[in-house]
Amino acid sequence: CSVVSPLLKGGTHGWYVQTYNPAGYGPWSNNQLPINFTTSTTGMVILREPVAYNNEGVPIPDGVAYIGKVYNPEYSWDKVPGATHYRVHVKDPTGVVVLDTWYQAASVCNDAYCYVLSPTLVKGGRYAWYVQAYSPSGGHGSWSNNQQPTYFSIDPPAVPAAAANLSTGVIVNKTPVYSWSIVPMATYYRLYVKGPSGVVVDKWYPSMSVCSGSVCSLTNPTALAVGDYIWWIQTYSVAGYGPWKSAVFKIAP
Repeated sequence: CSVVSPLLKGGTHGWYVQTYNPAGYGPWSNNQLPINFTTSTTGMVILREPVAYNNEGVPIPDGVAYIGKVYNPEYSWDKVPGATHYRVHVKDPTGVVVLDTWYQAASVCNDAYCYVLSPTLVKGGRYAWYVQAYSPSGGHGSWSNNQQPTYFSIDPPAVPAAAANLSTGVIVNKTPVYSWSIVPMATYYRLYVKGPSGVVVDKWYPSMSVCSGSVCSLTNPTALAVGDYIWWIQTYSVAGYGPWKSAVFKIAP
């Protein structure tokens, strides 16, 4: 036999079971002594953003916060007294987990609240997120929103734009450095270079390996001959291929 308990406060609890039939009441379990168990004393996390609110600014537990084209949202929540770690769990519209990470409170919290930046979300639709707190003395607290998901939605990502600010000019370096401005949402870049002898480079590169801050750059893998060259960059994300962008340069003797 089994029953589900109502929501309990943190601390030590004792439980008993008593039987009954038309002949009368049976004895309490365990010789009328309690069976003890302890629940967490770590508080439940209260989420801040992204959360749906009504016109009075009160959270709507089963509402959906629309955040449009914000593909790297900031997840924020109120601090839980005594908590040393927080677990952030996010599922995409198909139920695939896109984030499930523990963070040290000292690294993600200020005096009032905590926040982490989401990895890039690549599917449009409704996402579900939860946060759980932990403290050494109180253990794992309940998941946020009474263990129910909190929802937000984003627009389907568009294909990335074309690269811009491609390097150009006359150079003497036979292993030129190609540079361009980072393109939001692009996860890969294709470098294509053509010179007097034909195509000398045609390769895809992950953005994380060639971009830093607002600039991306690549050094030509081999020495090039003197002459005129044209080079292209194409962008890519899970939404599809972006347009090509080209520039010219010349290697002088």
